[in-house]
Amino acid sequence: MLGVRLVVSVLAVTALVAVAAPLAQAGGGPGSGLPGATTCRSVEHEGNPQQVINLTDGLSNQDVKVNPPALLCDLSVAATLVKGPNLSAVDSPNVVMCYQVGGGGGDKIATTITDLFGTHDVKVGGFKLVCVPAQLQD
Repeated sequence: MLGVRLVVSVLAVTALVAVAAPLAQAGGGPGSGLPGATTCRSVEHEGNPQQVINLTDGLSNQDVKVNPPALLCDLSVAATLVKGPNLSAVDSPNVVMCYQVGGGGGDKIATTITDLFGTHDVKVGGFKLVCVPAQLQD
């Protein structure tokens, strides 16, 4: 299960950083948008894609087996601060930080997803994570 999370995380981060980097300027109080935000939902699926891939990031280099999908992340999300402390600005995002969210339940939705590993009939659950551009300090 850890391998699946790592694969999903790395792929989501790569796609999100490519899309979100120009949008990473944030800041402000309630009503402020969260530029570059994405959401991830749980996914239920039977069977494995059967691939082994090499993942390299700033922390490690590993060969990992691709297991069933675990999360479906949406790169085109409208997110706005409703309450809480003001948002911070991120000048040079190089990673994505994901936060668990509550209240994202609901019925699972059956759908078909096509990705680099094939076509999968899946059931997509409620919101599990909200991810935002972040900067990893050296």
